[in-house]
Amino acid sequence: MVTAGAGCTVQGPAKMDAGVDGAFITTDDAGTDEDLAEADATFVPQGTLLASGDIEIVGGMPDGTIIYLAIDTKISLNAVAVTGGPPMVIAPDLKLEGNDTDDSYEIEGAVVALWTAVGADGYGKLQVWTKANGLKDAADASPVVDFIAGTNDGTRVGFIRKSGATEELVVAPTTFAIAPTVVQAALGRGSAATECQPDYSFAGTFFFSATCTGSATTAALRRTAEAGSPLSIVTGRAPLANPSDVGDRVFSWTRPGTARVYSIDAGGAVTSIAIDSGVSDGAISGDGTMIAWITNTGVLKSAPTATGTATTLIAAGGAKSIHGITGDWKKIFTNKLAPDADGNDDLQWSTVGTAATPTTLIPAATGTLDGFTATSSHVFYTPDVATGLLKLRPLAPGGMEVDLGKAVFAGEVVGTSKVVLGTNITTLPVGVDNVDVLDLELLDPEAAAPPKALVSAVQALTSDGAFNFLIIGNRLIFVEVGDGLYVKDLP
Repeated sequence: MVTAGAGCTVQGPAKMDAGVDGAFITTDDAGTDEDLAEADATFVPQGTLLASGDIEIVGGMPDGTIIYLAIDTKISLNAVAVTGGPPMVIAPDLKLEGNDTDDSYEIEGAVVALWTAVGADGYGKLQVWTKANGLKDAADASPVVDFIAGTNDGTRVGFIRKSGATEELVVAPTTFAIAPTVVQAALGRGSAATECQPDYSFAGTFFFSATCTGSATTAALRRTAEAGSPLSIVTGRAPLANPSDVGDRVFSWTRPGTARVYSIDAGGAVTSIAIDSGVSDGAISGDGTMIAWITNTGVLKSAPTATGTATTLIAAGGAKSIHGITGDWKKIFTNKLAPDADGNDDLQWSTVGTAATPTTLIPAATGTLDGFTATSSHVFYTPDVATGLLKLRPLAPGGMEVDLGKAVFAGEVVGTSKVVLGTNITTLPVGVDNVDVLDLELLDPEAAAPPKALVSAVQALTSDGAFNFLIIGNRLIFVEVGDGLYVKDLP
């Protein structure tokens, strides 16, 4: 049995991740050994081969580098360019046996983190790989349960390391030519009654963090530039780093929910404006010009960050949490009801900046929000996870729901209104395992045309239940069962 990361081998009926909110379609439509033998005898490549063998995709980087597991007598973690070329070996022999002391890996931005020699205490040696610098030692002991933050250009990384009897959050260049900058010493996790798990990420070149000291339960919010000491923005906050994409603004609130927007100028001066009280959930637009939030009484509001003047979108008791916001920041999706036992929700949308009755998409707590077109023209959702029927709806006034049948939303094509859908989900036996396969189609909901077939019977899932295909730019990366990793240009 091969186990990737913390997951388990998919055997028998499999769960397929359907997108934004984690909807699942269960498949138990098994094929036969004869089906697979016939497929092997007539195999015709559906794309350009990037790497041969038994492959599981881990993820992709902004520059088109694909990170994957090559599974043979040993399991190696490799990288290959989406344009082709020889694969690069990151780790030649991973220990992945389904144990707490397994090796672990993660991709953030253009940075790969690798934890090895993991002990019973949950600490392992942390190394960082980038395409430019290769594999570098980052920390002798780093907690495997935590994560890294990486820049999209692969030049900087943030991570937690052990320091004596405590931990600290640091940020470093991925060359490790200079010592990491300590952002938070004596890093804490809050108390037994109130957790304070660290939150950190990059916004452009800036490293944002919200962390607690020792057993404290409120966090210090900081921004760390490429040079110099960390800039303290504010203390006494909820542990959430919530910056704009370029890092010039951040939306933050206290543990009781008193919220402010903080602006940081080119010289590092911090100013702020008051927003609201009782804030329990919130988001800031990528360009930093708008915010939206929900209060602990179920009110949904939005405001421009320049003034903080709020518009009430949904009155008290009408919203529980934010599930998604379109890329143009015109539509915001929330739920009104409590989720069911499996985490499924109802779904409604509101227009940012407009007070009006929300539009209901899913009336009961039975479904999921799956995604949007990159142009923010359409929304995809599964009203009833039990049936697995995918729907789409235009977000323009008067748009009508369209039934797409039993399918999964596989992702949007950036810069277009096109999306990739997974259909015809079936299961084929391979040895003692069952392998889920599916067809992938290209749909443009703004065009009056049926979906275009892309590839058929490609591997659907990795061993931990994630999609075993991805979209990078205008290219589809997929796995032919037992044959290898392929790429195909999208029409």
